[in-house]
Amino acid sequence: MASCRVVRPRNVQKRAMNVPPSTPSSNDMRKYPDSRFVKPDVFRVVLWLLLIAMFCTTSALPLHAQGRSRLTLKTGLTFDGKFSSIDKLSKNLAVRNVVAGGVQVRNIVIIDDELRRTFFPKRNLVPPIRAAEQDFVVPIFKKRKKVHKSIGFLGAVRGAEPFDQFGRRKISVRTASGWRSVVQEIVEISPVYTRLQSREVTWDMRIATSNIPSADLRNILISRAKPQEKIEARFNLVRILYLSDRFLEAANELDAILKDHPDIDQQQKDDLKRQRELLVQQYAQLLLKEIGMRKSAGQHTYASFLLRGLLKEDSKVGATENRIEAGEMLAEYDKAIGQGKEVLELLKPMVSKKNGNLPREKMVRDLFTEIKSDLNINNLDRMADFLRLAKGGNLTDDEKLAIGISGWLLGQGQMVKPNLDVASNLLEVRNLVREYLRAMGTDAATKATREELLAKIRQSEGGAPTYVAQLLKNMKPPLDMPEPTDVVNQFTVSVPNTPEGFPVEYTVQLPPEYDPYTNYPTIVALHMAGSAPQAQINWWAGKYDEKTGKRAGQASRHGYIVVAPKWSAASQTKYEYSAKEHNVVLTALRDATRRFSIDSDRVFISGHALGGDAAWDIAVSHPDLWAGMVLIGAKSDYGKDSPLYTTFYEKNPKNFPMYFVFGELDNGKMADNASVLNDYFDPKYDTVVVQYKGRGNEHFFEEILRIFEWMNLQQRSMPTEFEVDSMRPWDNFFWFTEFEKFPTRTMVSPFEWPKTKPSSSQIEAKVGKNRINVRSGGATRTTVWLSPEFIDFDERMEISVNGKKVRDDFQPDLEIMLEDARTRSDRQHVFWSKVEVRSGR
Repeated sequence: MASCRVVRPRNVQKRAMNVPPSTPSSNDMRKYPDSRFVKPDVFRVVLWLLLIAMFCTTSALPLHAQGRSRLTLKTGLTFDGKFSSIDKLSKNLAVRNVVAGGVQVRNIVIIDDELRRTFFPKRNLVPPIRAAEQDFVVPIFKKRKKVHKSIGFLGAVRGAEPFDQFGRRKISVRTASGWRSVVQEIVEISPVYTRLQSREVTWDMRIATSNIPSADLRNILISRAKPQEKIEARFNLVRILYLSDRFLEAANELDAILKDHPDIDQQQKDDLKRQRELLVQQYAQLLLKEIGMRKSAGQHTYASFLLRGLLKEDSKVGATENRIEAGEMLAEYDKAIGQGKEVLELLKPMVSKKNGNLPREKMVRDLFTEIKSDLNINNLDRMADFLRLAKGGNLTDDEKLAIGISGWLLGQGQMVKPNLDVASNLLEVRNLVREYLRAMGTDAATKATREELLAKIRQSEGGAPTYVAQLLKNMKPPLDMPEPTDVVNQFTVSVPNTPEGFPVEYTVQLPPEYDPYTNYPTIVALHMAGSAPQAQINWWAGKYDEKTGKRAGQASRHGYIVVAPKWSAASQTKYEYSAKEHNVVLTALRDATRRFSIDSDRVFISGHALGGDAAWDIAVSHPDLWAGMVLIGAKSDYGKDSPLYTTFYEKNPKNFPMYFVFGELDNGKMADNASVLNDYFDPKYDTVVVQYKGRGNEHFFEEILRIFEWMNLQQRSMPTEFEVDSMRPWDNFFWFTEFEKFPTRTMVSPFEWPKTKPSSSQIEAKVGKNRINVRSGGATRTTVWLSPEFIDFDERMEISVNGKKVRDDFQPDLEIMLEDARTRSDRQHVFWSKVEVRSGR
């Protein structure tokens, strides 16, 4: 018999269906059809189901008694489940009563959706806390009583067999006593989680129901049902599919029910078909949302393909408003395609007048070839001014051509005066800047080449800093893409001659329809011990399908680049906190930025297990680089005698958000990290911690949808003030400040731990009203980098280091700009000048 429990799924929100009042509402889908919809021999069963559904709908308890809530964070994320709060993490997650002024303090919110517990700082919560809708759970086997054997630790999982028709499977897991094979059986299924237990050991495990194919769900739910309960099981399946947003599959199951019950009368058929149409409408809305996401990711060919396919199949469009929305989106694509053709048609006769005898005329003809090859929907906005002014007015063809050239080179809204000589000079400067950025060597000949190029740029009218900054933002990456591999859009890159003297190798997976004129969010993914970069590519972007030549993972869907460095030695079992490990990861990121269009404001660092340990330390040591950090099964340190940089760098990650994922049975990793995580639950941090129930050291692929939802809301920004700590010489660059030679007493090599009473160099900086104040942490030399993003070069500046004012007549310097773009590789945010100050001792 079905039970009705309160188990609200995460990310399952019921949407209202836009249908006339005469048709059933969306709430009808939460009830089982009444007896009119099925043949008479199942009347009693369906009536019983209807009573159950009505009871579930009307017997909701008040929020506090029921303990079920919907919470919204400041970022816009929502979580549903049982709500509680604690003051800090502990080994058993128990509440520790901390009293401040007679009031119990609870700083951490927990939301439990039965699949996992999610923790975040209470100050990140946006009121009000709303009551969550009830959910639906189908029992399968009876819950098992505890047996004398239990699993206290879970390592890797391998050989998980598919579920049989009765909901059983065999799984091989690594426990504290070695590998063992365990038979699990499904206790209950909800739209969000499936609960598993075992007869052999005490082990209550949860997996995401989304990981179970609908065909397997059908077998499990229907095969075990008695003949008189088959119809109940089928409607259970429809409801689970519906509540988990598998709308088309739910509609298909309703079709099957209609087919298997041909003797019901026409009115009953019409009622069931109307329910099916509601599902189709919601499927169409979900598909339109997917198309919008693909469009935002720059996957316009695929988005338009989906739109045309949707409009061709009336059975999948549903309501008229869905057709209208799809038609409008498709019309936008057709309009953009037409405008692109119009731009080329207008440019062609203007360029054809240039016979190419003069060097600048040849450059213009070459640029037209570039535009003809590269113009697309992503960069069409660069030609908006040209398209608006080229059709008429008093401008000459040369003036119109100048507007087109400057728009293509500088971007939308950056039009220079309509003079072809000036525009041609911009083109010449763009080409010189590209050559400068490509001259990466440190030998004397390469340095001389850069000096020669710099002199030419300085002599050009287009070499003004404002123009150069725009050219840098809008040009394609300066270095050539490497040779492709057998996998579409995947590249393996070797950087043989690093300044540190060791080679660096990394693998890159680009998203579908990659365009070098579009800046893509990027994940720097660090592999676990005994693994390889390819495993991280597969986790984030999906496994490669040789038949289709595509990856269907979330990085591919959302339009993310994945950069996976080969960062550790093959036999390495512990992270070493070394300069080499840092340099490998950062060199891979810088080199990838020179070759691929990476959005420097949306770079995330991540890692699994050992890779997570490395990512944690590298992230907090270089906090100015990241839009966020995603760690899965990571440790902050290896015990009291190991390096404690993460602990001492507690303040460093205040300016970027963090996302942690653990397993409940992962040998206490979450508890071992509690002291650091509790610091991150301070209101000044943006932290999310997730713990999966009954799970060990795993990849937690179920969490990837929520991770991308979280990442899509994040973007790096420069803080107006910050406080950071440093304990290693190479942890010396923070946003607009750089330091050399910290005091010896504050520098601790990773090989010197344990060290008695270690301390750190404490650095502070603040920007405001053309004023910058820096505390250097005892460094002997401080460099303050300047940019018009936070300093006005036309106004008087006031810069002080350790309370000592320095001169205030700083002006943009072209060499500083180009060297910064060449070495740091962040062409979106180039520093225009700098001041170097002897400070400290």
